[in-house]
Amino acid sequence: MFASVRASANLDIDNQANKSLNPKSLTPVSVQLHWNHQFEFAGFYAAIQQGYYREAGLDVQLKDWNPSLSPVKEVVNQRADFSVAYSSSVADFINGEPIRLVFSNFQVSPMVLVSKEPIYSLDQLAGKTIMGNGNGDVVALINKAKERVQQSIIQLDSSGNLQDFIDGKVDLYSVYQTNEPYRLRQQGIPFHLLDPKSFGIQSLGDMVIAHQETVINKPHLVEAFKNATIKGWQYAFQSPESVIDFMVKNYSVKKSRVALFAEATEVPVFVIPEKGQIGDVPLDKVQAAAKN
Repeated sequence: MFASVRASANLDIDNQANKSLNPKSLTPVSVQLHWNHQFEFAGFYAAIQQGYYREAGLDVQLKDWNPSLSPVKEVVNQRADFSVAYSSSVADFINGEPIRLVFSNFQVSPMVLVSKEPIYSLDQLAGKTIMGNGNGDVVALINKAKERVQQSIIQLDSSGNLQDFIDGKVDLYSVYQTNEPYRLRQQGIPFHLLDPKSFGIQSLGDMVIAHQETVINKPHLVEAFKNATIKGWQYAFQSPESVIDFMVKNYSVKKSRVALFAEATEVPVFVIPEKGQIGDVPLDKVQAAAKN
């Protein structure tokens, strides 16, 4: 079943004792990211910085995003132990991919579309060119629109380059609400947001998946990784400046520090649930993603 692995490992081990652990005694763990290094992944950076993974006996490596790679396929082909994936990974599971959902970084998906003109009705998408990345929310929105329009909607794979929207090469471009809107405002580019949630499409975001064999055969490793990442998020929200300093120093971050701080103010509303704890996977949202 595509459900979260419940946390049970006790990670409250003496910090100083564990920082002296021999690296050779740690279990290597790789995590494939699905976008450029930024505060969106702060839970991972903080857990590395603060030694939470080491306390759990893990040596975690974050694998750089590459637009030619599929995060789901990286897990399926066991080139990564974990991947950060879009809500469309639920469809991959339904279609038979041997993956399991471990936890979700975002309780609410920040995926939206930017457009040059306001979109009040899905009828307005007729004849429009939309650049997306296969995210389930965007796909569901387009599918809803197709039921209402006569003129074709042109779908393009995302280039990962916001300039395509700025230059007018596409009418709508999929973005994270925590990221690209800030960039557009800084450049003085007028835009409007088309939010799938406004049309009843709602799901989780930044789902952390693993191969089913990993979940079945290494449950303690999976639980320990989840728990340490949750601790990382808690620290990141308490000390964003410290985590941003660590990111900039240790990873190929393309954003400015000012942009990272702006992102850090946007991210918590998507990560911290109204009820429960960070990383929870509400069954209703998984079911909603399955129906999209």
